[in-house]
Amino acid sequence: MAAQAGFVRGTPVLDLAKNAHGIVFAMGAFPVGGPQLGGARGEADIASLVIRRISAKVLAESWLVVESVETEKSSASEILSMFGADLESDYEMVGYIQTISGGAGYQLFRPIRSVDVAVQKCVEVRNGRMCSGAVR
Repeated sequence: MAAQAGFVRGTPVLDLAKNAHGIVFAMGAFPVGGPQLGGARGEADIASLVIRRISAKVLAESWLVVESVETEKSSASEILSMFGADLESDYEMVGYIQTISGGAGYQLFRPIRSVDVAVQKCVEVRNGRMCSGAVR
């Protein structure tokens, strides 16, 4: 599924799901910001600190794993807004991952806006703060 959408091993992925432990690693992806940014208590504060340290280019190129439950999507949208991205307009859903337990499952999104536009938006949102941090 992911390979058919253009995913290659080592592609950066932001895990914004609450309970998707290990999916990023199973995909062979590079876990941007760590193995999981979504779902923790105080996640917006933690994510904000982490997102500020990730380069705008890596954020622009990152695919997303998002829980398919609508309430969790709003949490993911809050995190994406920290670097000027929008789930509905800047990403395309390319796959669905169902868990063995029969839970809600997870959606895989790939970025669809140009890297240059995404980097510029990140710079604007960060209000001139350094947007080219060293963390990948």
